[in-house]
Amino acid sequence: MVSPYASSAFSSLGATKDYRIDALLGGTKWGGGRGTGATVTYSFANAASVWKAGYGSDEPSGPNIHALDPAGQAAFKAALAAWSEVANITFTNVAETPSSVGDIRVAYSGALSAGAYAWAYYPGGYAEAGDVWLNANYAWSFGAGSYSQLALMHELGHALGLKHSFEGARHLNGAEDSRRYTVMSYTGYSGAAGEPITPMLYDILAIQAIYGTNKTTHIGDTTYAFAAGPVAAQCIWDAGGTDTIDCSAQTIGASIDLAAGGFSSIGTRGGGVAASLNVAIAFGAVIENATGGSGDDTLAGNTAANQLLGGIGADRLSGLAGNDTLDGGGGIDVMAGGVGNDTYIVSSTGDQVSEARGQGTDTVLADASFTLPANVEKLILSGSGAIDGTGNALANSLTGNDGANALSGLGGNDTLDGGGGNDTLDGGPGGDRLYGGSGNDTYIVDASGDIVSEFAGQGTDSVFSRISYRLTADVEALTLTGTAAINATGNDLANTILGNGAANRLTGGAGADTLDGGGGDDRFVYTAVSDSRPDSPDVIIAIVGIGASGGDRIDLAAIDAIAGTRHNEAFSFIGTAAFTAAGQLRVSESGTDTLVQANIDSDLAADLVIIVHDAAIHASDYAAVDFIL
Repeated sequence: MVSPYASSAFSSLGATKDYRIDALLGGTKWGGGRGTGATVTYSFANAASVWKAGYGSDEPSGPNIHALDPAGQAAFKAALAAWSEVANITFTNVAETPSSVGDIRVAYSGALSAGAYAWAYYPGGYAEAGDVWLNANYAWSFGAGSYSQLALMHELGHALGLKHSFEGARHLNGAEDSRRYTVMSYTGYSGAAGEPITPMLYDILAIQAIYGTNKTTHIGDTTYAFAAGPVAAQCIWDAGGTDTIDCSAQTIGASIDLAAGGFSSIGTRGGGVAASLNVAIAFGAVIENATGGSGDDTLAGNTAANQLLGGIGADRLSGLAGNDTLDGGGGIDVMAGGVGNDTYIVSSTGDQVSEARGQGTDTVLADASFTLPANVEKLILSGSGAIDGTGNALANSLTGNDGANALSGLGGNDTLDGGGGNDTLDGGPGGDRLYGGSGNDTYIVDASGDIVSEFAGQGTDSVFSRISYRLTADVEALTLTGTAAINATGNDLANTILGNGAANRLTGGAGADTLDGGGGDDRFVYTAVSDSRPDSPDVIIAIVGIGASGGDRIDLAAIDAIAGTRHNEAFSFIGTAAFTAAGQLRVSESGTDTLVQANIDSDLAADLVIIVHDAAIHASDYAAVDFIL
């Protein structure tokens, strides 16, 4: 409190070299030096209040001096709160007495000139300092967005040390000298509905330079939600938390810029006409997230980890720096994450994602078939639909969902994981790692560095290979593709192995395998009698060229025909005759099949049995040339 004849402590201020601040500096402030906070008292004066002799422009002696009514007092307190929310200023209401009054005194007076809607004095060492006078000759109608409410904020700006934006050697020019940037301007702004409802961008910058920032305003997770319809000019100051600008109720396309010092276009300015650059974010404030509405929205992030949600409509989302999440929502959307490890939510095959080289490791979550654009590394298919994912030239990571997915890595050393469902995995060029997951999966192999991984109980899986290939554990089938003379090797399972049209070497290994050489002069290779036991024999689907010098061959050369010898003995082919000694190989008929039998010991029983399916060939047609012994 202070005497009606004096003032509280104040300080003088010089220029800052920031034209935006200097254009608004009145030269004084309450309390200590620049950047220090202040506690400022205020009181509601009336016709009986005491004033010093020779006061100012004689406002106390004018006609119709009277106090603000309750509605006016509430509006004045709201204007005070608008300033204290952004700056380190504490306002305290005190009662008017003959000996003590507020630093700021406010009342109506009819002594103001006809052109002055209101008047205020700067902080200083005189009794009038900080006082605010409202012209009693005008009708005052308070409320957010009204000219009367704007006038209260404007006059309080003077009372705290701000000048008009157009006055003096340091002033704002052009479009900056308008209420888009400062409530201290006399020039209105037509891009918003009504008048500003907060101090604007340059006001906050200047008042915080004078008094410091309010570090407690909206320190939690705050959502700034905008209802459909008219939206007034305003500037958001937020001191902390994870915050969101929410335009989900908007039906007109919103343009949201989360950059500090940036302007957004939200809602209308009246009459259904879209607003323009009507919502600003104060310098130093960080708003992390933005949500669009049902229109075609434009959302731009900042350097924080932003979450941008477009909503319905054809939206454009730009994350800029930071590890951002961009979700276009419904419609055909265009999304660019910028620098950082960004995540894209894709719901339509028409959605566009763009990244530049060196901008981080980025991920697309898609519930529609999608092809990764250049410079995006990861794709995860969501939902449960049978959708497909395609990589690019990078070393991609592609992950399927529980549907039947087709994953194609294209170039690079890719990692593909099918997840659930009957998936098809094609790594493309490069050494790829392929994980089918549960379901009956199909693998396309074309490079020696490709690695296929399955686990027991995850379905019946198949590899289609353009190169010589050995089945890894828990994969059941192998088909050779292309036209090259390449080879196929099975594992310990009951494999199905199919050659191509060239000369292939097919090695089933352990397990009851089914081998089909396809075209070409093929070799069916056995390296141990355990590869085709009598109780679990292999099946060969036809042998081409039986009895001739060319054609397919059964290769038993790696098997020691007589067990226990020091050397690898060759088998003797005895045709359809019965075994008489170890080391013999014979053939016999079983229905329409031919049985190839080998004996390696003295019990004269078959230790290796191979079934050949070919009804057109009889056992008697076989000759020693059909085998490599």
